Amino acid sequence: MSNTDYLLKAEAELLPPGFEHGHIFDFEHDGTTHRVEVDGWHAEAKEAIEICQSEAGEHEAPKPGQKRKLANDVLKLAFLKQIGLIGRGRIFLTSEEMYTWFHRTRSWLSAAAKYYGIDVELRHHERKQVRKRLRNVMREARRES
Repeated sequence: MSNTDYLLKAEAELLPPGFEHGHIFDFEHDGTTHRVEVDGWHAEAKEAIEICQSEAGEHEAPKPGQKRKLANDVLKLAFLKQIGLIGRGRIFLTSEEMYTWFHRTRSWLSAAAKYYGIDVELRHHERKQVRKRLRNVMREARRES
């Protein structure tokens, strides 16, 4: 299994029961068809979930790329909510440091999430070997870039 496949599988395991993994919305705007994918979708509840799998070292501040990923997820869910494709949006963070940073800072990002009703929750993978492999996969990806 490739690293990308493993990350997708681990991501799907974090979704609550009843959520479809990797749902794609197609919508029109100004005569052009656009496409956006969400990590999790529950059609009956009209709820979308984005998963931000990241690992920071203990007591480390999140890196700029991690903050950009989170900002992208907030913006995507806020937009989908604004145009009426979703009724509720949530973001699952796997990094305790990211979660703490998000909820303790008084950044525009936390204000925007609160304004648009985007909940940001901490979720851990239940199995230790999954968490360990994810850390290794992410560490390897950082070295490659």
